[in-house]
Amino acid sequence: MKRIFLAALMAAAFPLLASAQQPDNFGESLEVRIVSVDVVVRDKAGNPVPGLTAADFVLYENGKAKPITNFAEYRETVADVAEEPVSVPAVATRPPQKRFIAFFVDRLNLREKINREEFFRGLRAFVDDSMREGDEGAIFVWGTSLEIRLSMTAERTALVEAIRTLQEETKLQLDHTDIELSELRFREQAWAGDPSAGSMIETDRRNAAQRAFDLQQRKTYAINAVLQSLAGLDGKKVMILATERFSMLPGLEYGYPSTEFNARRMIDGVVEEANAAAVTVFGVFPRGLDRDPMAQGSGSYDAASGTSAGAPTANPYDLLANEATTIDSIATRTGGTAVIGGKLSGRSLDDAARQLDNYYSLAYRPSGDDRTRAIKVKVNRPGLDVLARSAVVDKPEKELARDRMISRILFGAGDSVIQISVTQGDVRKKGLTTYTVPVEIRIPIAQLTTIPGAKGLDGKFRVMSVAASPDGDVSEVSEKQQTFHIPAKDADKANAGVYAYTLDIVVRDTSSRE
Repeated sequence: MKRIFLAALMAAAFPLLASAQQPDNFGESLEVRIVSVDVVVRDKAGNPVPGLTAADFVLYENGKAKPITNFAEYRETVADVAEEPVSVPAVATRPPQKRFIAFFVDRLNLREKINREEFFRGLRAFVDDSMREGDEGAIFVWGTSLEIRLSMTAERTALVEAIRTLQEETKLQLDHTDIELSELRFREQAWAGDPSAGSMIETDRRNAAQRAFDLQQRKTYAINAVLQSLAGLDGKKVMILATERFSMLPGLEYGYPSTEFNARRMIDGVVEEANAAAVTVFGVFPRGLDRDPMAQGSGSYDAASGTSAGAPTANPYDLLANEATTIDSIATRTGGTAVIGGKLSGRSLDDAARQLDNYYSLAYRPSGDDRTRAIKVKVNRPGLDVLARSAVVDKPEKELARDRMISRILFGAGDSVIQISVTQGDVRKKGLTTYTVPVEIRIPIAQLTTIPGAKGLDGKFRVMSVAASPDGDVSEVSEKQQTFHIPAKDADKANAGVYAYTLDIVVRDTSSRE
């Protein structure tokens, strides 16, 4: 009950979205939608290419070329700040937007000291050298559940200290996969010579693969929850995804190469969530192939070896590709890049920082009513590489409002358009795992839009509410509309007062899942 009370308190502590709307059939509206796509252009050496214009780009939506209506270049160091229409050949640059950076880091077991130190040195350097004044960062840690180690903050010192703590923890971290591999080998050796050993070993490995698949599914939910929490923030949104045991075929490390546990849907789900939230993912696989794969006991990727039952020895390069292709797919399809190996992490994160500081924004008018639109961007100059997300997602207003509320609840980001106050009542048990939280919302009438009616002023407003738990569980959006009328004789008095509105928020107790 303590967790649910805190969730309801968090929902009540920040203003819920309340927007004034005009009554039905009042006037006409014309909706003009613009979709923006951020693009990084690199030369063959991987350096950002500045000075391009809209004429250098071709943007495709669902395979069809679209006119670029707005164009801007963002550059790290600029003398002028301007945005030009596409008809102007020389485009002045703009300073990069405020950035929100989510560090999603596994509880890593980096055996090699050089890998461990280089990786965490790269993270600290990214914070120290690449985060500008006003940028904010948060640290999320994954073991077998998601932990918000540090919520969004602009305090770089706090971020660096949290990263140092993570580095110390990796020295003591156990690798549950390696432990399970040792147990598998022990049982296989014990079964050697048994005529039925082949089927027992196959079953044993399949069970281990099933557990790996289930754990990866839980990690996928955690990554998507972080991406969703970023969706409502205004600015450049980035995730540094430092993970391992996130592969296309979970269980391959146990010598179970079957496609039965194919994780393509998980990978595609992360990409779709990142594109829907407009988050660019930079992937890092810190462990890499950190020992000679041809040597005895090849370190990180000495997977379940062959036994007398006839199982083939796992190829370390196949295991590396099993994870590397996953990280690369997520990064490149969301407009980022990926790197394999802790020894490269510092340099790769520096490259990521340069990409965040030097990019172009292309805007166009979408056509049709497709929610998801495939995007392809090309440059009309040879020898250049383009980084852009593979799709954009057109969200309805209700979903955008939900995103903004979730971000505000979790990170306290953004200002309320209408300065409302919220009072929480006593929590009541509703069902086996649900509770009802009564809430009173007081809305300044002067901040609501009204129109003259037959006998006074008429108006209508909409209240959308959502609750979140400390670990990121979010309720469904509750939405209600309310009309109101102010008699002409009471108009002046009413504008100095507030409109009190009550509603119930239903929240779920998640403590039983811990």
